[in-house]
Amino acid sequence: MRRFLRDAGAEASKIIADASKTIETEREKAVQGIQNEIAQVAIAAASKVIQENVDQASNEKILDDFLREAGAGQ
Repeated sequence: MRRFLRDAGAEASKIIADASKTIETEREKAVQGIQNEIAQVAIAAASKVIQENVDQASNEKILDDFLREAGAGQ
């Protein structure tokens, strides 16, 4: 009976360790995905400003509009 409990405890510890590794891997993937999305948003905003580059006031309005639209998509 004691051996069974010891083996069960060891198996539980292994499961917890494996789950922790999986969680960390998934967290890293999520962070990478968010970083990629941020980069894409920044590129899209810059592209919009470049395409409609008229003056500073227009650029600020374009950027504000873009950020408002991007925020609405969340």
